[in-house]
Amino acid sequence: VLRRLITDEIAKQAASMWLQATIGAAAATAMFPVWIIKYMTDLDNTWLVVRDRSSVAGEVLASAIMDSNCVGNRPVTLVGISNGARVIFKCLEILYSKGYFNVVQNVVLLGAPIAVTFDAPAVGSDHKKSWRRARAVVAGRFINGYTSSDWVLGFLYRYMEWGVKVAGLSAARGISGVENIDLGKLVERHDHYPEYFTEIMANLDILE
Repeated sequence: VLRRLITDEIAKQAASMWLQATIGAAAATAMFPVWIIKYMTDLDNTWLVVRDRSSVAGEVLASAIMDSNCVGNRPVTLVGISNGARVIFKCLEILYSKGYFNVVQNVVLLGAPIAVTFDAPAVGSDHKKSWRRARAVVAGRFINGYTSSDWVLGFLYRYMEWGVKVAGLSAARGISGVENIDLGKLVERHDHYPEYFTEIMANLDILE
């Protein structure tokens, strides 16, 4: 979907504006001209649909992991890109609530549209609690892969959901056991994660 909706010209101009936005993360999306915002409308709508369905998918994934007939005693490694990472995060929260610990061995979240506004008075403690619970379920490594140049995620998450900080753009700081890996040398924007997936996984050295 991203490859179809984002032309090279749109990507070039929007990326340039994103990198020049030095007046604060929350105001960065306001610097996009109206014509780019209108052009991205289709992507907005698709994003919202996928976002809503990711919660349901997370529940399904959690049910599958809790079913010993599906996974048996084998270690489970979960890797998710974009809203796939949101699916995994929702799954981990459910596993925590059900008391299923150490069933998941490793987790890799790439370009995750998950809030990390830990310093926000109103929601910071809730966000931090969610991350700690998700981490508690995982027995091995928990990786948050991000790149600050991902203007697509910056536009969609900050413009559509009004989040100030998001895991796919910055480190999830202050959460014990979470490895924050800056993938800026491999990934420039959101749709690059699938394209460079093999290189990313080799860089993370998590799969045998």
